[in-house]
Amino acid sequence: LLGLTLLHDSNIWWTWMPADHVAQVYGAFDATGWNSDWKFIPYWQQKYFSLPQSVYVSLYQSPDSKKVLLVIMNTSGKDQDINLPMMLGKSTFKTATAIYPNQPVNLQNEQINMLHIDNNNFRTILLEK
Repeated sequence: LLGLTLLHDSNIWWTWMPADHVAQVYGAFDATGWNSDWKFIPYWQQKYFSLPQSVYVSLYQSPDSKKVLLVIMNTSGKDQDINLPMMLGKSTFKTATAIYPNQPVNLQNEQINMLHIDNNNFRTILLEK
């Protein structure tokens, strides 16, 4: 549910959610500097990534364009390993850091290689220049 919420830049009502888990996810986002000033680019408008069917990426871009937070959601019915470029439009990013969950990100040849996303789950990655 959190992945879908972040993918759509929506809000949730925490009453029936596990508060520790929600705080962990949003705390990881807050640690990046993410706030309401960041530009949201929804998965249905982003043009940077070619993805398998039912895998989606929405982006949050910092006001200075030096950071992009990716929310990658897999609803394909199976686990997926995907590759993502480090170049978005004319901007090349130098680093990719796992925000949630904290799992390794493999960078090779200016792309994120074999990023594993379980079915019905999400990952968030911070790209920085």
